Amino acid sequence: MILALEPGQHTLRSNDKQSHVTLDVKAGRVYYIRLDLNGAAWRGVGKGLGRLTQILPEQGVGEYKEVKPADKRMIKDASFLAPEFVAD
Repeated sequence: MILALEPGQHTLRSNDKQSHVTLDVKAGRVYYIRLDLNGAAWRGVGKGLGRLTQILPEQGVGEYKEVKPADKRMIKDASFLAPEFVAD
């Protein structure tokens, strides 16, 4: 998912209460945050927790190329999506 955030400080959280990433967003910069799901989510055993990690742009570019688009029904609030990535 690609978000378009206003410059300033933003905190991104997952359903893991201990996992968050705080960014001081600068205009024109790109930031990469990886969401790693624990084993329960992959095995279909319970909800599972997601851990957020900020990664370097060089790593993020390569990993992003492997990402499949999210099902648009999974997006609860499209207002944060970058305009060029809003699902039809």
